[in-house]
Amino acid sequence: MSVEKIHVRGEAYAFRSFFVSANGQRIHCIEGGEGPVVLFVHGFPESWYLWRYQMVDVIKEGYRAVAISPRGFGRSSKPRDYAAYRITELAKDIAQVVRALGQDKVYLVGHDWGATTAWTAAWLYPEYFHGVVGISNAFDGANVSALPFDPENKKSASQVWQEWGNEERMYYQEYFANVDLAESEMMSDARSWLFNAYWGWSGLPKLPAVLEGIDRLNMTDEQIRDVLRQTSIFKNRAKPNNPVKKLDVPSPEWLNEEDLDYVADAYNASGFYGGLNYYKAMDLDWELLRYKEDVRITIPCMYIGSDRDWVVLWSRDALRRLPDRCDDLRGITILKDTGHWQEIERHDEVSGEILKFLKSFR
Repeated sequence: MSVEKIHVRGEAYAFRSFFVSANGQRIHCIEGGEGPVVLFVHGFPESWYLWRYQMVDVIKEGYRAVAISPRGFGRSSKPRDYAAYRITELAKDIAQVVRALGQDKVYLVGHDWGATTAWTAAWLYPEYFHGVVGISNAFDGANVSALPFDPENKKSASQVWQEWGNEERMYYQEYFANVDLAESEMMSDARSWLFNAYWGWSGLPKLPAVLEGIDRLNMTDEQIRDVLRQTSIFKNRAKPNNPVKKLDVPSPEWLNEEDLDYVADAYNASGFYGGLNYYKAMDLDWELLRYKEDVRITIPCMYIGSDRDWVVLWSRDALRRLPDRCDDLRGITILKDTGHWQEIERHDEVSGEILKFLKSFR
């Protein structure tokens, strides 16, 4: 075990750094505090480091915060075969991490792919968790990314990608699933690519004119197709891979140079292929889960989203179904004027919502 020293809100903190074995994988863990365990799972292209605010905040309230690097990320195992990234394996990793930490049950919090994995783990292994908080990605069973146009989960992810795109525009998940091509772009300048992704998917860019005056959370299928094809979540199909140039915009308060260096150093060391394989495996996810009945979360749960997050906007069907799929839904919170990176863009509010959920068990 070693010590990871970072700064949060100007104060220095030392977290314990160690590895556990789970489902045949080596999983890197960062932890602090003592008490009931709150397990944090990040997504792509993220790092455990983006949970630092929430970790400090739950520690101060008497919890033991543990943030993992899921398989494919950071210092955890990174298999090359994309089949190793099936959502059923990722969910099993989380369940076995619980036992490796010496726990019977933990509170589970996930963002982006971490939320998808957390929902799936809570669905398949409810006995391992007191409750689950999903941020950005909503629960939608076999439709793991809660993609639109498929309310009955009858289409694979690649079918939805083709339906959503057109001859000129390619949905970003289709591009990410071409792992070698996408990684070559990202690794050409990881720091600049990450900055552009964080800034571009945040609540900072000016909304496209076509979104002015539209109720973004209740767009029709046609509006979603027409509007989002004009945003950065679609790429030029003829030339999707382009030289990376850092956007000439000020760094936001929630992503200073030290923060960006930390995450970029991690990806320069690990590569991006692990996270990209999550997208390549999405058709396998659908094939594995499409016939599973009782698409329900039986443990207490909570959802946190935001009105400038593209993921939340295309997940509006899954969000509408969430109350019917959760036996004990303790809240749906939509943050205003916030993009995809809720845990850092609005770290205080996200911590407050998580603590409200945790305190509901007392």
